[in-house]
Amino acid sequence: MTQRARTSSRAFPKAAPIRRSGLALATCVLPFLLGGTCDPATNPPAVPAAAPLADTAPDDVRSIEGFVECLNNRAVGGNVSDSVQCLPSGCTLTLTKSGGSAQPACSFGDCQLPRVLVNCPGPPQFMPSFSLCVTDGGLNRVEIGEVVNTEGHMRMADVHVGPGYSVTDPSSVVSTVTDDTAGSETDSTGCWVCHDAVTAAIGEEAISKPEPYQIFGVNCVIDSDEPCKPADAGNCNGSEDVTAESLEDVCACISAGVNEDGHPLDSDEGRIADALCTQLMDYQTRRGICGSEPMPAPVGPGCEDLGADCNPYADGETAEMATGYTCQEVDVELYQCASSRSCVTYSLQGGGKFLDEGGVSFARVDVSGETGVEGDGQICDYTDILADIETFNHAANTLANSVELSTFTATDMGGGDFSAQGDGTALVNGGGPVNITLDASKTGGTVGLQLEDTDAPASLAGATGEAGRADFELSVTPDP
Repeated sequence: MTQRARTSSRAFPKAAPIRRSGLALATCVLPFLLGGTCDPATNPPAVPAAAPLADTAPDDVRSIEGFVECLNNRAVGGNVSDSVQCLPSGCTLTLTKSGGSAQPACSFGDCQLPRVLVNCPGPPQFMPSFSLCVTDGGLNRVEIGEVVNTEGHMRMADVHVGPGYSVTDPSSVVSTVTDDTAGSETDSTGCWVCHDAVTAAIGEEAISKPEPYQIFGVNCVIDSDEPCKPADAGNCNGSEDVTAESLEDVCACISAGVNEDGHPLDSDEGRIADALCTQLMDYQTRRGICGSEPMPAPVGPGCEDLGADCNPYADGETAEMATGYTCQEVDVELYQCASSRSCVTYSLQGGGKFLDEGGVSFARVDVSGETGVEGDGQICDYTDILADIETFNHAANTLANSVELSTFTATDMGGGDFSAQGDGTALVNGGGPVNITLDASKTGGTVGLQLEDTDAPASLAGATGEAGRADFELSVTPDP
C-alpha cells in the first residue's frame, strides 16, 4: 500500500530588503539647495498599491467564487492545467466518453480523450469538470456545478482558463437568466441546454436541476474512483470505440502522441491536453480520495445527533435516510455535519477446513487493498487488489491458486459479520487461467466459502467452515 507522507506547508520566499543608496539619498538633499525636485507639488506621492485580491486556498474551495479567487492568485498567465491546483483535497474523478455535453469527449489520434468529472463532497457538493478533447472548445474551460439544496439543484458556471488566463471577476462566470419566458428559458452560459431549468427572473442566478453526473451505467464511463461506481464503458449508445481505460493510460497515450513528430496530437492543443492530463493524474495520486497526502479534517454546519445521518443544506439537522453526510466530532466536543466519504485500507484474511456432502476442502484467503467509501459499510475495489488465495478440494483432487482479482466488494454488517465477493482468474491444477468468482461470508459465527469456475460452471472448493477449524476476519481501517 502507498504510505501517506506528511508534507510541510509551502514556504514563500521573503522579499529582498530595500537598499537605500547614497545617490538616492542625495537626490532628496539637493532640492534644499537647488529647488523643488522633491517638492510634493512636482513629485506627488506614489499611487497606493491596489487592494489585494480576495483569495481562497485550494483546500478551502467550496464554491464557484472560491475557485475563481484561487485561480486569480495562482493561475494568471497560465492555461487550464494550472487550474487543477485549485481543486480541494478528497475529490473523485470519473472519466466519461459521452459526447452529449458542452464539453464533449472525443477520440483523436488513436487516443480516447474523455471528459473528466470531479466530485468534491463539500458541503456544499462542488463539481467542476474538465475536457481532454482537442477538437472542440471544451479544452480551455472548466464547467462547474455547485449544489444548493437537498434536491440537488445547482448553481452553474463556465470558467475560461487560458491560454494566458487573466484575473477574472468571480461573480462574472456564474450563469444568470437571460430569458424567463416559459418554455424558452435561456441562461448566460448555456447550461440550460443540457440541464433542466429552475424558473427565475431575468438577471437572477440560473439554477439547474436535477443532479448532474448521474451517469453510471448509462453514459460511457471508462474509469472512476467514485465509491462503488465501476466503469461501464460498454454501455455507450452502441459505440464501438469506447473501452475501459484508466486516467494513467489516457495520459500515456496523449503523451506518446505529443512527443511523436507529425502525430495529430503534436500540436499546441495536444500539449495543453498533455499538461492537463498530467496534472489531473498527479492530483488523483496525491490529493484525491485515496491520495498519498493526508486529507484535511472534514467540515460542515453544526449538528447535535452524533453518528446520525444529517442534512448539510438544512443547518445540519438530522435526516431520516442516508444523505452522504453524518454528524461527526471534528474536534473535541465540536460536532459538524460533514461528508462521510473517506479512504480505507481493507483486509479479508482467513480460511481453514470446509465441509460439504462431497467431501473436504481446505482454503487460505488473503485479500487487501485501499479504496474510497461512503461510510455505509460497503467496500468496492476495482483496481490494484492484492490477492493470495489457494484452495484444495480433496474429493475432486482440485488445486486452485495464482488467483488475480479484478473486482472485490464487501459489506461489513458489524459484530464481525460480513459478506464478500470477488471476480477474477485462477490456475486450476496448473492449467488456465480460468474465470472464477469467490464468495466468502461470516454470519453469527458460521463461516462460508465458495470458489467457482464461472465458465463451467463448477464448484472448485468450499462450503461451510468446520466449527473451530475455519474462520474469516474482515478489517477496515480508515486512512490518516
